[in-house]
Amino acid sequence: MVGLKKFLVETIGKLEKVDYTLVIILWTVGTIAAVFGFPWINFAIILMHVCEFPIGLIVGRRYGVPFPELIVMHFAFGFTWWVPLIYKNECVD
Repeated sequence: MVGLKKFLVETIGKLEKVDYTLVIILWTVGTIAAVFGFPWINFAIILMHVCEFPIGLIVGRRYGVPFPELIVMHFAFGFTWWVPLIYKNECVD
């Protein structure tokens, strides 16, 4: 069972880096589109992150993430930040 938990934590860690990269690409595409008069991608991302914020706040506080870091990570990466946080902490316990 310990081997499975270690495998899950390692896999989630690797996927987390891929998720962050994809989110950064999405923000970049949204910013380029906004420059050319199509700001809807960024508006949609911001709206999703605002809707997810209560959950991200609960998860971040549960696992002791400082509030400034919680705000930055949540509004930059949304659920791709706090979902792996749950799995990594639950698998370690």
